[in-house]
Amino acid sequence: MHCFNHQKREAIGTCCRCNKGICEDCYLMRKEQLTCSDLCTEKMEEINQIHECAKKIYDIGQKRPQTILPLTAILLLALGATFVGYALYECIVQSYCLAIDIWIAILGVLFALGGLMHWRRAKRTGINW
Repeated sequence: MHCFNHQKREAIGTCCRCNKGICEDCYLMRKEQLTCSDLCTEKMEEINQIHECAKKIYDIGQKRPQTILPLTAILLLALGATFVGYALYECIVQSYCLAIDIWIAILGVLFALGGLMHWRRAKRTGINW
């Protein structure tokens, strides 16, 4: 490929906006991008600004610190605590423990484990559900 402005010179790259071949004398380097003119440089800076704004709008490529637990994890933990608390109340305070109370306690433990699993996955992936 030859330079667009100097047909006899070999191009070292292409303009990132207009794709013209450019030689060592013609290129401009801005933010690791080769451009052939000030006009192309200005247009590429505008495009880069649009990309940065889009990243902020759509929250792309930005890792935010997770400050709250995901709602699903909170609800599952609360449900588990309620079930286990009810089963303990029936068995300890009421002084009688039926088979259903044992199943309610088991279900409460399973809900709590599900809540912990959701919380760990949310922390690992950085996603709030």
